[in-house]
Amino acid sequence: MYPPPNSIRQSPSSTLRASIAAAITALIAIVALILSGASPAMAQEDEVSPPATIDVVTPKELEAFGGPAPETDTMSTFAVVQARPAAPALVSTDGWVLDEVPRNDDGSSELVPLPFPINFFDNRYSALYVNNNGNVTFNESMSTYTPFALTGETNIPIIAPFFADIDTRGENSALVTYGASPDGKQFVVNWIDVGFYATRSDKLISAQLVLTERSGPAYREGDFDITFNYGSIEWETGDASGGTDGFGGNPVRVGYSLGTGIEGTFFELAGSGVSTALTDGGERALFTNSIGSLSTPGRYIFPIRSEGPDVIAGNVTGTVSDDSGQPIVGAIVSIIAQDGSWSSNTITGPNGSYALSGLGTGPATVRVSPPSGSALDAPARSVTTAIGTPLTVDFTLSGPRTIPEGTVINQGVDQTSGIPSVYWNDPFEITHTATPGATVTFEIVQDGTVLLTGDFAESSTQPGLFTATVSSLLAASAQSGLAQVVIYVNGVPLTFDIYIDPAGTVVDQNGRPIAGAEVIIYRSDNPDGPFEQVPDGSALLSPSNRTNPDRTDAQGRFSWDTVPGYYRVSASAPGYLAQDGSELAWTDVLPVPPEHLDLVLTLYSTDPDPDPDPDPDPDPDPDPDPDPTPGGSSTGSSVLDGIVSVISGIGGVFKIFFDWITSFFTGSSR
Repeated sequence: MYPPPNSIRQSPSSTLRASIAAAITALIAIVALILSGASPAMAQEDEVSPPATIDVVTPKELEAFGGPAPETDTMSTFAVVQARPAAPALVSTDGWVLDEVPRNDDGSSELVPLPFPINFFDNRYSALYVNNNGNVTFNESMSTYTPFALTGETNIPIIAPFFADIDTRGENSALVTYGASPDGKQFVVNWIDVGFYATRSDKLISAQLVLTERSGPAYREGDFDITFNYGSIEWETGDASGGTDGFGGNPVRVGYSLGTGIEGTFFELAGSGVSTALTDGGERALFTNSIGSLSTPGRYIFPIRSEGPDVIAGNVTGTVSDDSGQPIVGAIVSIIAQDGSWSSNTITGPNGSYALSGLGTGPATVRVSPPSGSALDAPARSVTTAIGTPLTVDFTLSGPRTIPEGTVINQGVDQTSGIPSVYWNDPFEITHTATPGATVTFEIVQDGTVLLTGDFAESSTQPGLFTATVSSLLAASAQSGLAQVVIYVNGVPLTFDIYIDPAGTVVDQNGRPIAGAEVIIYRSDNPDGPFEQVPDGSALLSPSNRTNPDRTDAQGRFSWDTVPGYYRVSASAPGYLAQDGSELAWTDVLPVPPEHLDLVLTLYSTDPDPDPDPDPDPDPDPDPDPDPTPGGSSTGSSVLDGIVSVISGIGGVFKIFFDWITSFFTGSSR
């Protein structure tokens, strides 16, 4: 075998010859350049571009969860926010051309054309009125100052991010402004830093309406999103609406309505009409909660699609606490339709409460992802939402039930919590130690439903060692997330938790798995981005795996279980590139729901001729003295061969000198 490089010895004469040869090689190369009239090409300072530095944004509410601030790193600029500081929900309109509503109480704008037509529950509009009192209306303006419920027949189509008695005549109040984005894709109305009746501006609120055009192959004409954005909310009621110092009486309402009262054409946010519920510090504070936007608290997104009205069933509310009854703050609660057609997310407030609003109807799953750094479990409940039937679903999170001593699962990954994570499309074995001759069976249970049952078989050579094979959990209609294994020994149950994960794989161009590849997951609230790297340890990821970036296992597999949103995954590995030659291979945009099974990212080896089936036993001892290659150099020295190549390119100017050098070295080496 070859000795390691640091064990190879060279004689002094060999070292001297090598040094002289290297010097002569350099001298000849310089003379050759001079004779050819060429000059070395040196990069000018302004021609050298350093790699772009990317600041990956940490969502503000995740910083509150204790997630680490991301580091600045050199990364692919695709799908990552560049140099973007963390910001509140309010969209900046700097550089936009905005109109304003003059200082007033209960006034409105003239009819304002929209930059794109919208289809609002099968009613098409191309213009609207901006009303001072926190809403826009269609067909006619509206001066009503005391908010009414948006859940019935309002007789006027309305979109209301903050329907209350706004008065901009106060000294410290700003004006209401509105206008289209420079690209014409958005229309914005700002009620930012405005006061309340009568001419009060010692307390202010900031609310914003954004209408966003949705166009492209996945959409129909008139599709758009309604987005409500909020800053600080310091009051809720005007004096003429029964309020005292901005509170009480008939407080603010938030939502939208076609005005007909037909189910599915209106929505009102939970907490509307309830004193202090939506103000700063309230149970459903507008500034700190969200809908459809986990990366930005204070943002509420409502897609409006023209294939017909989404039937809105109302709210699912509840509390999340630990097994001692203490509220859990900062947990993410998600609801996902069983058919994947709709979903929503929110975050638990200071008292552990949550509210999911504007939901579709039918079977769905409510899931809880505990806060970052928590060792609590991630439970789920099946529900059926229905029109006019609000649901209350409370969760109690307990510590993980780890795999017991004497029990082994031969597949998946053991997480730091002690809960094994198994790949749901692969069968696996469970071994368990019990009293010889015992009757041992198992159940796989998820959300109270028994998915699989089976028997353990006792070893014929090791009495007391029992083995059972569990078939594919995916085939048993399991969902990704937490499940339980219950082992019965003579009827006595022993329960522990497992995580069921769909797995992706990183492979090379020949389909072979790449172990140790770096995989990174990115998230956005919108399919068009921007996509931000999910912080390591984030509650956006299930406790089954919160490591990001992560590494593939020996089979090239990786997995994350995520809350609803839009995702991309990148992969990279030393010695490999993407098909386009870049460092990172990317997935397409992945909407969640639905779950994405068996993702494959392909990297290409930089080896110019990779062997698809490498020799498992290459010859470790090649001939140390091979015969010279026919037609090649016979000097026996690779250094001198290099000199021959250089001189051949120059011509015969140094031929006599080189022949003398060659004879000197070949003679000395014999």
